[in-house]
Amino acid sequence: MRFLVSKCLLSHRLFRVGGRGYVRLQGGGTRAIHRSENILATKCFCENAGFGYQGITGARLYHTLWYRVLPMATKSGGLYVGRVACENALHAVRYVAEVGRAMNTHVTVSFGPLGIEDDVAGRAFSDLQARVTRWWRDQRQRKGRDIGDLHGFHCHSNPAGSRHVHWVLHVPAEIEDEFPSVVKNRLQKIARRVDLRDGLHIGAVQTPGSLAKYVLRGIEPEYADYLHIEAANEGFVAGCRRTGVSRAASKAARKRAGWVRKKRRRYAA
Repeated sequence: MRFLVSKCLLSHRLFRVGGRGYVRLQGGGTRAIHRSENILATKCFCENAGFGYQGITGARLYHTLWYRVLPMATKSGGLYVGRVACENALHAVRYVAEVGRAMNTHVTVSFGPLGIEDDVAGRAFSDLQARVTRWWRDQRQRKGRDIGDLHGFHCHSNPAGSRHVHWVLHVPAEIEDEFPSVVKNRLQKIARRVDLRDGLHIGAVQTPGSLAKYVLRGIEPEYADYLHIEAANEGFVAGCRRTGVSRAASKAARKRAGWVRKKRRRYAA
């Protein structure tokens, strides 16, 4: 078992468990990154020169750390949609609506019918996104079509072992007729099959805000009320981040545009 820690000796005992891939140490805020889901008792020492943290026995032993790893949201997967990621997606939906590019198309890709395993489903969808984005950019730059940037967000789910991904985006009227076939053709190449069966569904979106809260219902339960989402068990997603937002609707893009989320007033009944 190996860890990454800050460049200092451990001088305090562990007092609580972090849920984001680290444990907090009392006093100096030292963090240890771990990748297990079991209760562990690890004897550790810290090397002054760098980040080497290894389990050993002998004279250089300083502490025995006891900790339990909670479900984490990491690049390699997670059990829940994190609060920050959820807020980012919700803000993206509101932002694109305010700039006149409300998300109007819902693409659902189910990996089971396509014969794509869970551990490569994330890479397969990333490949699909990249191919569609290249086509989109080609339409703008080479063909001169006024379709703007691609605005959208996605969220992976795996309820009861049914791995799929929701991709919600804005499709301009100029390409709305051809867009479904573009997605279908590229997914056929990725899945290496002509018959997609029930692996692809593309529909129109009437209320993007409500749809976003449905898509993001895999949020950590403790934050569901705060974001007015009805939480549900969406299963463990492995091999990729659960959610993502396109560059044109990202936090950085919103900041460059000077967009600030407007707080909605609530009146007592």
